[in-house]
Amino acid sequence: ELLQEYGVCLNIQTLILEKQDYFFKHLSRITIIEPALTLMEKLKKASIPIALASSSSKELIKRILDTFKLNHFFSVIQSGDDVENGKPAPDIFLLTAEKLSVKPEECIVIEDSLNGVQAGHAAGMTVVAVPNEYTKMLDFSYADYRIESLDEFYGLEVVRL
Repeated sequence: ELLQEYGVCLNIQTLILEKQDYFFKHLSRITIIEPALTLMEKLKKASIPIALASSSSKELIKRILDTFKLNHFFSVIQSGDDVENGKPAPDIFLLTAEKLSVKPEECIVIEDSLNGVQAGHAAGMTVVAVPNEYTKMLDFSYADYRIESLDEFYGLEVVRL
């Protein structure tokens, strides 16, 4: 679009690598949302398997999980590299359910993105939208539930913790 609209000639692969490098350099500025950590701890304690199904690359996911020492929470970790069709296609969620050896309808997807909500819905999973500051104005009508914070997760009728 930049090339067509403004005549800006960019190598998209170079731009992606520069963005990734910038992100890695500033990774230490990120803080884990406390309700997310608490939820993962409760699920782990209750022996409920947790999976990560992200559109991000394996490298990025690994870097984040290693940096914040979160690997031990996840039974399955899937990246956008593992599927042909990314979100909003359901592929990553269906693959994740398969790796967990559970039916899609037995899964609860927690998502903050519109594409993720649509993908979870298309996979036949229960979807909980937790919009962030950048996505809060979007239409999450495909979600079964919309909450403003993960603190509200425990009050949902589908949650038995």
